[in-house]
Amino acid sequence: MAVYPACRQTLNHNTETNPVQRGMHFRWCDREWVTLDLLYDDATNCLHYLAIMKEPAWNNTVRFGEDNRWETSEIRRRLREEVLPTLDVTRLAEVFVDMVDESGDETYGTCKDFITLLTADAYRAYRRWMPTYERWIWLATPFSAFPGYAYNVRIVDTSGALGSYLAHNANGLVPGLCAISSFALANGEIEIIND
Repeated sequence: MAVYPACRQTLNHNTETNPVQRGMHFRWCDREWVTLDLLYDDATNCLHYLAIMKEPAWNNTVRFGEDNRWETSEIRRRLREEVLPTLDVTRLAEVFVDMVDESGDETYGTCKDFITLLTADAYRAYRRWMPTYERWIWLATPFSAFPGYAYNVRIVDTSGALGSYLAHNANGLVPGLCAISSFALANGEIEIIND
């Protein structure tokens, strides 16, 4: 599961002290986001909204990469080079991604990003608040890190079920995941979308 080292404490703020709650939609940096969790950073005394893009980063489907390793994936490179520059990085906390495979193998280790994908474990934890997408989406979780099997990546299909797909096929959508500072709300940069 993704780990947020400076933001380990999950909060359940009431709407009087924090108007953004799990499952709520908001607009930030010209994109609509869905709040999955509220994470508090004791060190900086800052609340972060763990949020996923309601619409994928690109309108077309993209391939994961040559293999199933998130750290070296084509998607990670493209998110960093094409999407991250469109966001206010000063409002983001780095997200640590634990790249453990489905068997528990930790060969791939961890990496950190300002924009990433959900892992399979994080998807299971936040499924209740996930938006639906018209096609299946990529996750950052390898199916297996074992040599010879390092080509399948975990996905979420349109029914919400976990599956796996070959990394080099260009059929998945990419909704980015960020930890956005509540200072963006305080400064009027976030617009809450009411249903």
